[in-house]
Amino acid sequence: MRALPNVLCRATAAAKGFVFTQTPIHWSSQGNMRKYIIRVIDPYVRSVIKASNGQLPVDQKAVLLINCWSVHKSEEFLSWMKEEYPHLIILFVPGGTTSKFQLVDTGLNRPFKVAVKATYHLWYAQNVGQQLQGHVVGEVKVGTDVGVMCDLSIGWLLSSWERLNGDASIVKKAWQITRLHAAFDRQV
Repeated sequence: MRALPNVLCRATAAAKGFVFTQTPIHWSSQGNMRKYIIRVIDPYVRSVIKASNGQLPVDQKAVLLINCWSVHKSEEFLSWMKEEYPHLIILFVPGGTTSKFQLVDTGLNRPFKVAVKATYHLWYAQNVGQQLQGHVVGEVKVGTDVGVMCDLSIGWLLSSWERLNGDASIVKKAWQITRLHAAFDRQV
């Protein structure tokens, strides 16, 4: 049984900048976390600095707010971050409060999951509707094995991502929900 979509499905997402990684236990790892910093976090921080047109210094520090997961808190990861990315200041969301203070969980994951679910339901309804044309209900069969779902999920994920990507209001709402903006407000 495979856990990743086939190569052709992944290629569509990869062409849009998505990266696929996998570990034997299907959890993130030291290596995957490093790839995330290298491929996502640091390039994003650098792009914000560049887009500031000199308003931010090239050595501008940035806060990386992450949860207290064992890989994040490991000496190996923290030492690597300090050595390779000293401009990234790591702050931890206190254990048991991720649903309250982790920006991604509070403001981004939920709308994304809702969008993926809606896209899946639309696919399912269309699939059943097409089969019902000229057939009886008992003859309707929707392929839901892991391989099929893995491959189809790429389309649902991309569609949902494209619908939400660039909607700054989602990120702003996450800051409001967590009230973390107050911690970084220069007027406080």
